[in-house]
Amino acid sequence: MTRVQTCALPILWPHAQDAARQLGVAPEVLIAQAAHETAWGKSVPRFADGRSSHNLFGIKANRGWEGDRVVNSTLEFVNGAAVRQRDGFRAYGSYADSFKDYVNFLQVNPRYGEALNVVKDGTAYLRALQRAGYATDPAYAKKIQALINGPAFDDALGALKSAPTGPIIKKS
Repeated sequence: MTRVQTCALPILWPHAQDAARQLGVAPEVLIAQAAHETAWGKSVPRFADGRSSHNLFGIKANRGWEGDRVVNSTLEFVNGAAVRQRDGFRAYGSYADSFKDYVNFLQVNPRYGEALNVVKDGTAYLRALQRAGYATDPAYAKKIQALINGPAFDDALGALKSAPTGPIIKKS
């Protein structure tokens, strides 16, 4: 895990915890999914002027989406073949908003009901998301699970969880 990847964790972790509480899934699963979707922040969809969309979960902006949107290149799997195409993605004002919309997106779409019923098992949750069509990559769940099981991911989260809370410098 690179320094940039590790630096993003303290920013995202509280939002992952909040979203995880609402869904009932482990926050580590959400961090891993966001990391996979954005290549550790290197591929967050951006506006033409370079501003971030803060879209951590690759959620597309379909016809019903009333918020901001950004068009970016994406890799989709069509009939088993990887195809590069352009598509519209939801855009948010913050990473917190991205996590909030992720929770809402899953909860209001009945097709994700199976995933929400197996949240206590991260592997089953990811597989259920994949079966429901969350992603077109046939190895989506497997790739995220490999990231979760990797030693660098475990080490970074361990360091994050053991870090002291509160101010670093004590006032005298």
